[in-house]
Amino acid sequence: MAEGSELRTGEPAPDRAALKRRLVHSTNLPTLPGVALQIVELARNPEVGLAEVAEVMGRDPALATKVLRMANSPVYSRQRKIENVRQALVLFGLDGALTVALSFSVATVVRDASSGGRGLDYAHFWRRSLSSAAAGSLVGRQAGLQRAEDLFLAGLIQDIGMAALDRALPELYGELGDVQYDHRALLAAEAAVAGANHGEATAWMLEHWGFPEHLVAMIQASHGGDVQALEGAPVEARALFVAADLADAWWSPDRQGALAGCAERADRLLEFGQEALLALVEQLAEEIHLLSQLMETDLGDAAFLAAMADEARELLMLRNLRNIRRADDLEERTRELEEEAQTDPLTGVGNRGRFDEVLASEFEAARAQKWPLSLVLIDLDHFKRVNDELGHQAGDQVLCQVAQAIRSCIRESDCLARYGGEEFGIVLPGTPLEGAVQVCERILEAVRSASRPVAGRTLRVTVSIGLAALDAGTDMASQEDLVAAADKALYAAKRGGRDRLEVFGLDR
Repeated sequence: MAEGSELRTGEPAPDRAALKRRLVHSTNLPTLPGVALQIVELARNPEVGLAEVAEVMGRDPALATKVLRMANSPVYSRQRKIENVRQALVLFGLDGALTVALSFSVATVVRDASSGGRGLDYAHFWRRSLSSAAAGSLVGRQAGLQRAEDLFLAGLIQDIGMAALDRALPELYGELGDVQYDHRALLAAEAAVAGANHGEATAWMLEHWGFPEHLVAMIQASHGGDVQALEGAPVEARALFVAADLADAWWSPDRQGALAGCAERADRLLEFGQEALLALVEQLAEEIHLLSQLMETDLGDAAFLAAMADEARELLMLRNLRNIRRADDLEERTRELEEEAQTDPLTGVGNRGRFDEVLASEFEAARAQKWPLSLVLIDLDHFKRVNDELGHQAGDQVLCQVAQAIRSCIRESDCLARYGGEEFGIVLPGTPLEGAVQVCERILEAVRSASRPVAGRTLRVTVSIGLAALDAGTDMASQEDLVAAADKALYAAKRGGRDRLEVFGLDR
């Protein structure tokens, strides 16, 4: 380990207060240029006007040029071209003008922070800073924030604490290794090893430089924890998190997975749907290209960035299609599970729960609308003899065959269910007594006319049927009364010789 380093992995982390003092007072850490300090002072003065801001910017021609180009960028595009600093400041508004000017003033601090470090990947650090700034202004506008420029500045400087930690603790990022490319994991690793994460370090430095409190608070909150913790944070902090998250996804080796995760978090934190995120991706390539030109940095030419935008758009649309299909599949599976829960596993017709549910619903509708409703109960004749002589497997086979014969005689809108044991029930909505009698006679004939090979023998199976109806000629107070009436008719059919139909309240 380098001489003078105070960090050793596995040893207790440095004292937090001591680390803060070291960061804000060290002579080898980044310092603000004079123009930036003057702009910070202007931001503190409630009486400041655009004239004072224009005067300070006029002392730095390079700064004025950057602000003008920013004003004419697609983010601020207007029909009329912005031709001078005063027009640009009017366009931004006072607060926006101060923020944009400060952003370009401190950009050199972020860019030049690379000198003197050891383990930090400064190419990645600078690229993330610029991309977060570009995404910040876009996300801020998409979220409807009045001071979207704050997101531009915050995105640019939010990680300056990494450069400070790298200078104060030269071995830190070398020991953390590839963790520095996973921003959320990096925050926890820094806190565990160094005693503070780079979000806290950034806040200390900005406080020391006199930056506006709301900007410091925004950066602290966006680095304060996981997505769940951020849900209760101010919208500016959530927007900054989403902007940096989008920047990370933009450059991720696993763009598909990263964009999918970013889309979920953007929806959770800002309620950004598919269209909102696609709109951001559409503009981000051009904004990154513009900013890299302003900062004289090569992040890829316009064609390269546009190709990245096309890829990102395709990945997001593919994700959306998959989510739609997944939702459809889930809905279909839910229907299947509901059907399974209401189906008799042996015969494939409805179970007793399905029968009771349909009967209750149809009985209420029939009473309310004065519709006819018929109920049929069917029992296999001498079924115990089949089980005793041929076994229960043969009995199960007979039950399935009878269920299919009954089903062939009724409508799809009728409800056939296994009522219990060898007994079936049928709910016939909208069917008067006369129509129900015809259905029952078809069932009797369908069952008795078919000779069935079962367990090596040919069986002739018959059924007994009881029928009851709710119509103008009957008075059923409840569905239980209707079931009891059908059951009495079934008992009469059994007692009258089987293989027959009996109708409650009707002499046959």
